[in-house]
Amino acid sequence: MAQIFKEKEELEQYFDNLGVEYRYSCYSDKNPEGELLCLDLITNGCDLGCHLLGEFMHLIRNDFKKAYTVFEFACKEYKYGKSCNQLGTFTFQGKGIKKPDLKKAAEYFDSSCENNSPEGCFHFGQMVSGRDPQMIKAGIKPDYVKSIKAFEKGCQLGNPDSCFSVSAAYMFGEIGVEKDDVKAFNFAKKACEEFNHFESCNNLGIMYSKGIGTKKDPAAFKAIQRKLDDYLDQVDKKRSLDMGRGST
Repeated sequence: MAQIFKEKEELEQYFDNLGVEYRYSCYSDKNPEGELLCLDLITNGCDLGCHLLGEFMHLIRNDFKKAYTVFEFACKEYKYGKSCNQLGTFTFQGKGIKKPDLKKAAEYFDSSCENNSPEGCFHFGQMVSGRDPQMIKAGIKPDYVKSIKAFEKGCQLGNPDSCFSVSAAYMFGEIGVEKDDVKAFNFAKKACEEFNHFESCNNLGIMYSKGIGTKKDPAAFKAIQRKLDDYLDQVDKKRSLDMGRGST
């Protein structure tokens, strides 16, 4: 049951107590996961020990410098993938540090992927894919092998954007891989069926329609079209509802 606070002071005290718990879990327990600590206001679920202290500093205290320090500690000391991903994001954006450092961010995303963060794999794959001129300008050399491996791992770990990226690479023969319709189909199928990724579903429908990487399947194509239409209808309804709220 959610806790109800009568006064602002009670809420502030609650957060202060949480900060103490997170610090103890991070620095005293010497465990990156620590005790399971739940805070719906931060994560809508449960997050774990040391990483949550960084999120507390980031989202509740808005202290980016301290948050950066905690994420750096959790990443380097504990090899905690989720913290490495946040560290990479902060470094990429220049949060908690003097200015953005894209090369260093790529290193943190690489470490994040090695330690099984699906988002970290996607970010690292993007940065070394050679698709973004900004990365090349920053001195990040394209590494097609690492990019594809990162996308494939991110997909297997449950990141739909990674599935889409690797599917597109095989579909069009991009980022150093030969065109492979079967692999393109399989990754698009995973992203669409497991994660309802819109762009992947769109590509999958084209593949079923034209027989790319699979046999032509008009029934499957129509099913995907209905799925996409339903999604667009939901988006339109939500947009109309938001516009209605804004006018009141």
